[in-house]
Amino acid sequence: MSETIRITKEVRPGRVTILRVEGRLDARAADVLEERAKDVAAEGRNLLVNMKGVTFIGSSGVGLMLTLTEEFREQAGSVRFVELSPPVRTVVELLQMMELIGVDSNEDAGLRTLEAA
Repeated sequence: MSETIRITKEVRPGRVTILRVEGRLDARAADVLEERAKDVAAEGRNLLVNMKGVTFIGSSGVGLMLTLTEEFREQAGSVRFVELSPPVRTVVELLQMMELIGVDSNEDAGLRTLEAA
């Protein structure tokens, strides 16, 4: 049975929105996360994506991490990925993406980075 994705949203004071992702970040889930992220960008806010609950990440999820990084930069915004789960961290490190995307150890660190941007 396929695990469904769960995304919760927290709008923080200032310009930061947190999306907390749980479940499998496969092609279908990546589309859902992309739509949620586009809504955040349309509001002119920065995005913090908590990946602590991600149990699997496929190529679509990896591609989305890169796409969101680029799209937020193009719109003078920022995106940070925090609390990478072991499956996500393994893939991100294997693909040497740490320099390409913004990664912080926890939400507080990510919020400090975004609030300083």
